[in-house]
Amino acid sequence: MISYQLPLGKLVNADHSLNEQEAELVGFHLDWAAANNMSIVLHVSHYMPEWATSKHPDLVMSGADENDGQHGVHYDIDHPIARAVLQAGLGGLASALGCRLNLVGWELANEPAFRRTASLHTKAAFTSWLSTRYSDRIVALQQRWAERHTDFAAAADSGWQLQGRLDSSRQPALGTSDVSKLADWARFNDGRVLRWTSLMVDAIKAGGSRESGAEQQPEHAGELRGGEPQAKPQQCH
Repeated sequence: MISYQLPLGKLVNADHSLNEQEAELVGFHLDWAAANNMSIVLHVSHYMPEWATSKHPDLVMSGADENDGQHGVHYDIDHPIARAVLQAGLGGLASALGCRLNLVGWELANEPAFRRTASLHTKAAFTSWLSTRYSDRIVALQQRWAERHTDFAAAADSGWQLQGRLDSSRQPALGTSDVSKLADWARFNDGRVLRWTSLMVDAIKAGGSRESGAEQQPEHAGELRGGEPQAKPQQCH
């Protein structure tokens, strides 16, 4: 079994269509491997297309956010353009490849880590998450965090400052209020990363379903193995 690096940044055209030439190249390598009795795992390389980063500079992680705050994924996972590229690229490729018995899996990321981000999309989502968690009652948050805030946006800004404290081994001891804020950030952060993983799995499911023409989606499953999100290939019939 061999791992084939899948260049996400080359899979999607500027009009969000699949780059058919790149898809054909992946298919060629799968066929070559099959002819030589080898199985392949497609490993997704997480760089955005050049057209996307040129048009949306805020899509790119940079500086400390990329080097320390986020590992293995070189873009803002909460950016709507990133979501569109993932859906078009992975879903389109799954449909184009069809049913290949020697395609035994998709490695969706290699040891990703999400400790800190400067994304305004993530910050807005965190504000909404806090509002939902505390049932739109800012007083409930204030009691939990043991500090006063005028609204959930202000509270999110306060909790936002603690992102880098997830790795507490290198940080001073946290106060009581900080522990509550950091716990909320950690819960939110776990959820957003799981949604990102699910987006990729669902895109592959939808692509396989389109290819097969089935009324129901094929049996895919998103899993975490050794810290690496994976998706199982569809079953050939």
